[in-house]
Amino acid sequence: MGPGEMLRPPYRPTADRWCAAVDASGVPEVEHAVVTTLTLCGMSVEREELTGYGYSWSPLRPTACTTCRSVAADVDARWPVGRRGRLARDG
Repeated sequence: MGPGEMLRPPYRPTADRWCAAVDASGVPEVEHAVVTTLTLCGMSVEREELTGYGYSWSPLRPTACTTCRSVAADVDARWPVGRRGRLARDG
């Protein structure tokens, strides 16, 4: 790695990048993508309505939050196509 070059984490497909949390307060239930203490749509994971951590969130599920799905697509689009599936140091 050269000076000033940043090592980025390996590319992960959107269906394998975030954990899921289920918002059981509505009908139907909605699955959100969790990033540390927030969901991709900005909800705090401290909310009592959010449960079910421990499995991967997928934008392909019909119960996936539409806002989380949109943000996930934006994040995925930032990865250069040539870098997807490789480590940054692999060049």
